[in-house]
Amino acid sequence: MSKKFIWILSILMTVTMFWFIYIQIKWIDGAMEVRERQFVSLVNTSLRIIANEIVEKEVVSHVTSEAFSFDVDSLKDLTHTDNKNDKHYYDIDNNTVFIENVVNEIVRRKINIKDRLDKEILEKKIETVFKRHNVNFDYEFAVITENGNFHFKSINFNLDKTDEVFEVELYPNDLLYKEKHYLKVYFPHEKEDIFFTLPKVALSTLFLIMAIMTIFFITIHIIMRQKKLSEMKNDFINNLTHELKTPISTISLASQMLKDEGIPAAEKDYKLISHIIDDETKRLGFQVEKILQMAILEKGYVKFKEDEININSLLNTIINSYSIKIQQKGGRIEKQLDAQEDIIIGDELHITNVFYNLIDNAIKYSEEDLVIKIKTLNKDNKIIISVQDNGIGIGKEDQKRVFNKFYRVSTGDIHNVKGFGLGLSYVKRIIEVHKGKIEINSQLDKGTTFEIKLVVGS
Repeated sequence: MSKKFIWILSILMTVTMFWFIYIQIKWIDGAMEVRERQFVSLVNTSLRIIANEIVEKEVVSHVTSEAFSFDVDSLKDLTHTDNKNDKHYYDIDNNTVFIENVVNEIVRRKINIKDRLDKEILEKKIETVFKRHNVNFDYEFAVITENGNFHFKSINFNLDKTDEVFEVELYPNDLLYKEKHYLKVYFPHEKEDIFFTLPKVALSTLFLIMAIMTIFFITIHIIMRQKKLSEMKNDFINNLTHELKTPISTISLASQMLKDEGIPAAEKDYKLISHIIDDETKRLGFQVEKILQMAILEKGYVKFKEDEININSLLNTIINSYSIKIQQKGGRIEKQLDAQEDIIIGDELHITNVFYNLIDNAIKYSEEDLVIKIKTLNKDNKIIISVQDNGIGIGKEDQKRVFNKFYRVSTGDIHNVKGFGLGLSYVKRIIEVHKGKIEINSQLDKGTTFEIKLVVGS
């Protein structure tokens, strides 16, 4: 799968996903708009009903009060019965008096709205009517004059905290008030409440959009990662072919020299040829072993030994083995092994390979005047081992991936650096198995420092 095809596929997926999201958002927005219109209609209807019921309750109250002000005999006189025909006849005069008394009571009532309307009764009325019309949201209310004077209000009523206020005029046909009175209501969490009352389909759509977006970005990430991994594996195979082909070719050439009858036996340097074959065989075996060890490590089949390892002594041995090779390159190794407690428990073979890999890298990625500094010290019941070089360094982006399997750092103008990209991955794995930690600190053209922390003692 080419990189161009992946990018085209990614773009198509992105366009398709965002088009789908746009359609779904428009649908949810339309559903919200319809729900808001329904909500506004329900609230306005409820407020008109509340205002009407307040007036009706007041009229009934006055009628009831006037009725009880009549004595029983007066009430009986309102009607009389014709015994002959057993029919009821209204006494027009008494009925007129009753009605006039009710009207006079209404006219004589106090015009202070606090005396006409009780806050608790109003609050109960609002709650009852709202529930009847399925307006089950939190609300705040107040009774206000047209000049903005409050007669009473709910505890948290504050018009500055809302953009939409519903209102209805109280006693709209009352001619005794000099100014109008309004019942005002607002819903502090209107938008949120309306959203969560949307049908389950709308909410499910929103969660589906979020899930699709998550899956989409994960898919793109996996595709790009697999592409990168594929490139790294191809690079690994190319390097593997080169690394194995070189010693095989050398061994083949040496064996041909031995078999060549055209060269007199006296002129054949058997010692040199055998030495070449031996070196190249070891080199070939080392490369194969490195690959096999990494594969075994990945599967977790390796059984690590638990021996006491003297780190200072081990480093001295490794440094001595590299002294000739580094001198031939015109460099040197400086050591400062200050750790007093340097005994760890672990597998000596793998710990030794860790330091060999780090020093090999320092040599491979250096140019001239190579200086490798190896130090040990103790801190917090740990031994800290640092391997520092003055080589070409590693960029910040490469530092994030140097411990990944198959990853190889770009070497710029240096084209003779060979390898599988397994060394640092192996190093990190071994250190982690020994419950340690490895960190890198590097700057381009200034060198690299690897710092390893291991627990000392048993």
